Amino acid sequence: MTKEETKKFEDLLIEIRDIRINKSKDYGNSWKVFGIMGIIYQIGSKFIRIWNLRDKDPKNESLRDSFRDMSIYALMAIQLLDSNETESKI
Repeated sequence: MTKEETKKFEDLLIEIRDIRINKSKDYGNSWKVFGIMGIIYQIGSKFIRIWNLRDKDPKNESLRDSFRDMSIYALMAIQLLDSNETESKI
């Protein structure tokens, strides 16, 4: 990976971190209520949205936004799996 690619990747990580922090101010820890299955549902929902919009021009949420949100959900799932706050098996 070039320095430029590394910088762009780091910028995306910062963007994702900031979105997660800001959303947690609104939602708190509500994302933990349904455990890992709730997050799997959210990731699945984003996947279906991305699939349905692959040949369209989204009006409300861009494909970039959907992929970004999916990455946030994936990181939240890892947080749950690394903690004792959810079931250990699916």
